[in-house]
Amino acid sequence: MKNAHNKITLTLLLGLCTLLLSACGQNTTNATSSNTKTTGTSSNTKKYSTAKSFYSKNSSNQSSSVWNDTKDDKLASFMVTWGQTMKQSYTQCTPDRNTTYTGLHYPNDFSDNKTAFSNHKLSAGWSPDGSNKYKVNVVAIYEDTNGGSTIGGRIYLFTIQDHTPIVYYTEQNQGTPDGLVHFEPTQNTGLSNGFKNIVNSKKNGYSKICNH
Repeated sequence: MKNAHNKITLTLLLGLCTLLLSACGQNTTNATSSNTKTTGTSSNTKKYSTAKSFYSKNSSNQSSSVWNDTKDDKLASFMVTWGQTMKQSYTQCTPDRNTTYTGLHYPNDFSDNKTAFSNHKLSAGWSPDGSNKYKVNVVAIYEDTNGGSTIGGRIYLFTIQDHTPIVYYTEQNQGTPDGLVHFEPTQNTGLSNGFKNIVNSKKNGYSKICNH
């Protein structure tokens, strides 16, 4: 009877050990699974932080630029309103769509180095961010061709010169003895002040522009 009792006790102990080992195995699996999930979350957070940092950096560069897409859009809206006030119609010109008034093709014509500003032949060129690449850095160009006529139209250059916003214009419709295309600062204060306000505007808004 004693041997039979011992066998029963041993069997119970073996069964208990088996249950304990099984429970330990499950805990180890759960712990591993938990660690894996935590690592995955950390990785995703790192990727998100990196992307956010990259976006913030680009946004910072965009907002700190002398000229950017936001300001370009503001000028486009302003030129529509100002043109209506002046009873004129303006078209925005870019390297992909040059001016056509009287056979002039800006901004491409800047490469010929035959452009004068206030009777001074100066280096000029397309500068979409307003950076100081030339003596006269052109950030935007608008023209009114007066319906395709060879007279009565004009070209406006919106520029940054010596870190100062200046709007130049020309109504020249024929050649000159010096072979240059002559631009002069606009005398229209509504246009020049409007451009200055946009250049100096911050990311979240800009001063009210007078359309006169």
